[in-house]
Amino acid sequence: MKKYIIFLPFLFCTLSVFAQSLIGENKQWYIGEVFITQPPVTFILKMEGDTLIDNKLYKKIYTTRDTANQEWTLLNELIREDSTKKVWIRNYSMDEPEEILLYDFNLVVGDSFAINLDSDFTCKIPVINVDSIVLSNGALRKRITFSFQYFGDTFEEIYWIEGIGSQFGLITHLYGYCGWVDYGRWLRCYFEDGQRQFGQVPDGECFYEFITNTDDLDTQSSFSIYPNPATDKLRVISSDNRLITECLLTDFQGRIIIDKLVNKSNLTLDLLNVMPGIYLIKIIDEGGRLTTKKVVVTD
Repeated sequence: MKKYIIFLPFLFCTLSVFAQSLIGENKQWYIGEVFITQPPVTFILKMEGDTLIDNKLYKKIYTTRDTANQEWTLLNELIREDSTKKVWIRNYSMDEPEEILLYDFNLVVGDSFAINLDSDFTCKIPVINVDSIVLSNGALRKRITFSFQYFGDTFEEIYWIEGIGSQFGLITHLYGYCGWVDYGRWLRCYFEDGQRQFGQVPDGECFYEFITNTDDLDTQSSFSIYPNPATDKLRVISSDNRLITECLLTDFQGRIIIDKLVNKSNLTLDLLNVMPGIYLIKIIDEGGRLTTKKVVVTD
């Protein structure tokens, strides 16, 4: 009997790692977004209210880009999680709304997740690892890592976290797999009960720096970059001879790919070791002003 008394608490603790619901009104997802033709922004997602469709109970999803978190817009997507830890999403504005499987947290190494966005597009991403991570509050969450073909012959590893979602965000990550798109989204921070529990950026950077002032981003820039898209070289030139003190190339998750300290009005970045994709180039001038532009790197 003593063996069972000792074993059961351990068993319950172990099972709790894999029993975290994605659905909840106490959660918020801060998601960064970059389009080729628009300035980078951050938006927030949350769930509120229930909707019953086909005898299935869904949560409504709201979004905001307001830094004060005061103006929320209802999205067309509805989300639910069933008893088997599968998460489903449906767009109720379409003529024939059907559920799409968004997550399956039962997957193990050797399984594949099939993506069927329409009748003409199907692909599978294989599971290569299952482990757990520790959140800021000390809780353990199950993590499932996949491999998928990101660009040409380039393979990328991506992951899901049970109770949180994908590293690309909550509801639109399917469109980033098995193909190349002209935009990027990534999960910057995840909050529960108003407390940050997970993030891919440092504390204090959950909102992208330009979210409160996107109207004139890039329109008054005194720097030009070319070619864009670029292959092996990227030139940065000041149109008014303003000196550049630092130039950084970062990916969507804020990771620094290139960091070049200079003191000149033009420079060239070597991209030979940079993987194809969409990046941000950050230019800091002699006055400490920051200019951010998007650049596409091709092979």
